[in-house]
Amino acid sequence: MKSKCTLILLFVLLFGAASFGQSATATLSTVTGIPGDNVSVQLTVTNFTNVSAITMRVKFTNGVLTFINLTNLFPGFTPTVGHTDTTVSIVWSSVVPITIPNNTLCDLNFQYHGTSTVLQFYNCQVSIFGPPPANLPVTYTNGAVTPDLTLPNHAQIGTRQAAYGATVSVPLYYPVFTENAAAITQRIQYDPTKLSYQNITPLGHLVGALGNAVGGVVEISWSNLAGADISTPGDSILLNFTYIGSTPAPLVFTTGCEIRNTAEENIPVTYYNGVVNPAPPSGNALLEDRTRCQGEEFEVPLDFSGFPVNMTAFTLNINYQGAKLAYLGYTLLDPDGSTTVNPSGTTIHIAWTSPAGSDINGMFLKLKFKYIGITPATVAFGAGCSFTSFPTVPVTVTYTNSAVNPTIPIGNDATVGYSEAVSGGEALVPIYFANLPTNIGAVTLYLNIDPAKLVFIDAPTNPFGAYVGSTGTTVGISWSSITPTDVNGTFIVLRFAYNCGTSDCTAPIVFTDGSEIANITEEVLCMDWHNGGVNMRYKVSGILTYDNDSDPLPLAGVTIYLKDGPEPVPPATEPIPNILASTVTDADGYFEIYAANGTYYIYATSTAAWNGVGPADVLNIRYYIAGLPNSLTDDLRKRAADLTQDGIIFTDDVLVLRFRLANVIPNPNYKAPDWMFTNPPVTVSGAENPGNNLKGICSGDVNGSYPLAY
Repeated sequence: MKSKCTLILLFVLLFGAASFGQSATATLSTVTGIPGDNVSVQLTVTNFTNVSAITMRVKFTNGVLTFINLTNLFPGFTPTVGHTDTTVSIVWSSVVPITIPNNTLCDLNFQYHGTSTVLQFYNCQVSIFGPPPANLPVTYTNGAVTPDLTLPNHAQIGTRQAAYGATVSVPLYYPVFTENAAAITQRIQYDPTKLSYQNITPLGHLVGALGNAVGGVVEISWSNLAGADISTPGDSILLNFTYIGSTPAPLVFTTGCEIRNTAEENIPVTYYNGVVNPAPPSGNALLEDRTRCQGEEFEVPLDFSGFPVNMTAFTLNINYQGAKLAYLGYTLLDPDGSTTVNPSGTTIHIAWTSPAGSDINGMFLKLKFKYIGITPATVAFGAGCSFTSFPTVPVTVTYTNSAVNPTIPIGNDATVGYSEAVSGGEALVPIYFANLPTNIGAVTLYLNIDPAKLVFIDAPTNPFGAYVGSTGTTVGISWSSITPTDVNGTFIVLRFAYNCGTSDCTAPIVFTDGSEIANITEEVLCMDWHNGGVNMRYKVSGILTYDNDSDPLPLAGVTIYLKDGPEPVPPATEPIPNILASTVTDADGYFEIYAANGTYYIYATSTAAWNGVGPADVLNIRYYIAGLPNSLTDDLRKRAADLTQDGIIFTDDVLVLRFRLANVIPNPNYKAPDWMFTNPPVTVSGAENPGNNLKGICSGDVNGSYPLAY
């Protein structure tokens, strides 16, 4: 008998140990609700074994829920319940323990007012029956109550920003509403310490709404027994407040909101709350632009505008490009407060404080630099910049950096020449000067190259005996003299091994920062630098349209040529220029073609059908010959009238055009091509050349009626 009792006790202990070893959980459900209705949140637990005491505390967002009661209690669980505006406390203990393997402990019932809230466990404790009592480890999973966003109708309060003391109008509107409303009651809670209610302004179908505020709640009523669509554009009620806060002021739909239809039935609505946010203090920090010559000293002003007048501190990190700018110091313009300026590397650290608050608007200081580059430079606000106003309010700042651009003088030209070469061969590239004074004392040049295409060999022409060296990506040239020297003309010729291993065979040679030319007194000259290179090509582009009087008609599929001379003017037929490059216009008449530096002429030719010519063109040519008003208003149309190509518009042109319209064959004196085009020149000089627009016309179509014929 004793053995049997021992076995039973051991069984109970093992069973209890096994149960106790399983993880216990407590979970609050996540539910959705309709504002104004009640919601029930289930509290489920697992592996609550031999439990003798439970304390559950749940907190939620103030104003979203109002606690009602507990229902669906687990048998034997009869807790004491307490609650506040943000918490529910559930406390239970018993000398008779309970075990809940996996079940509902209780349902928490609330009245739901709208928006969302987390239901969060805190300071919870579960005890196991003793002696002595022991805490049961529990994993807690929070829940939530959110609005039912599947409802077909929406009410929305807007979000606005306002400065302290300013009037702010916040719209209440109904962006989605599926049925006509006949009566509205809306109650919107606000914080009177942040918002001072003024009135409402009803608009659209909501005109006639009444509003007043009592105890921090705006109460709005409106009715229209016939019903109205309150979601049409312009339907809104403006809630007018004076903002007197410094933190966000929520506007929250509260209990009592109701919208009814013409049958006096409640319309389910999803409510979206709004807020008035404090407009953050703001300001503008500006580093002014400058245009300067190489070697020139200058100042970049630091300007402030739009800041509050009670600024207490700022920190600025201003970066500059050391290869192009040399920092020389600063000039402080006597602001209130304490200022420190510390350069470190290529960053200037500026710190300013005024604990009592000061006005920093205006020009604060000037940073002094020397421009030592030849390409554009920047002086820019870097990371870590910050501003605060009294007492320690962050200020939103718009930063504008300084662009330092080189002055382009008239004269003082330094030029990298252009060379043509074949892959695997050599390229000779001259460097020459023009319009320099004759008292030059030093030349320093740095030229960037692509080492995959160009490898420096030597300088076979070096009349001034300059030193030349290469690092692979850069060719450096240095020369100096104690005697004033005229270096205009070819200064040096560089020889490169040239390789075109890709589809792009252009090899630019570019002057870069560090290049400078000085006279015998060591004054650095303000230079105009012109880059060049090997097999350089630049895009020439434009649009080809028909010469009509209405909207220009794009001419697609037309071949565009670049030639080395102009088109012969009839009756001349020579010289015939050479074709250097060609392309075809796209559907919009656009073309682009690439060419080296030089002057060229753009041609076009079309195989499209001849059209647009009729008796009206014959009449217009006759009027032109007679000196009467006509349509030959530009040179291209006049060329289109010279059908005999003798350089003169006369009655024989009328005759051959009439023959062609009548299909008289042969018609040997009709010598004009079916299509004629303008023939503009274009000069390529180290840059893209857009806007080279052409016009085309069918011969004889002097009124530009293409493609219509009479």
